[in-house]
Amino acid sequence: MIFAISLTIAGCSGSKTVTGIDDIIATNDGIHAAGDNNLIDAVGQARESEKRVQLKIENISDKNETVIAKITLINPDEAQITSVRSFIAYNPDVLEGVEIKFPENTPFDLIAPGENAFDTFSGVAKIGVSSSVNPVQTKEIEIAQIKFNRKSKRFTTLDFYDSQDGGHTEVLGLFLDQTKNILTEPETPGLILKSLNAK
Repeated sequence: MIFAISLTIAGCSGSKTVTGIDDIIATNDGIHAAGDNNLIDAVGQARESEKRVQLKIENISDKNETVIAKITLINPDEAQITSVRSFIAYNPDVLEGVEIKFPENTPFDLIAPGENAFDTFSGVAKIGVSSSVNPVQTKEIEIAQIKFNRKSKRFTTLDFYDSQDGGHTEVLGLFLDQTKNILTEPETPGLILKSLNAK
């Protein structure tokens, strides 16, 4: 990836081509290109745009009448993650929310008030967790398991709800001493649950 970056130094305009984000060095007084002592004000957006953290859903139940949706965080660059918010949309006519369960040894030791629950009217499972000690840098970590009972044999899906900066699904991580949403846009649908009548 190549970024053409414009900069202004002592009233003179110019441009600097940076090949890849590794050519950028962050210091206390700003952001610089590697090998270049000139401050580049516009580069902060380059790394911010590289949202590589992912959330995925998989059904780990071995029973047709039960769905156990496992939510996993994929963090390939070992970014410093402070909190995870993952709202899962489901069809309440097809699925009944039963339980939201968190791993016993999870580093995300704080559960957001009111976000370990189901909104049965709208069909949303609410998950919100954070770390009270250090940012989490694990490459792959289970966030939660959501148990549903099937009320119907119909086809249905599970989806990450409202994934955007400041939305109901986001992963916050540290970037230059600031907290940013570093979650890439989740796939849609997040999980397909086939009809139980399907051959």
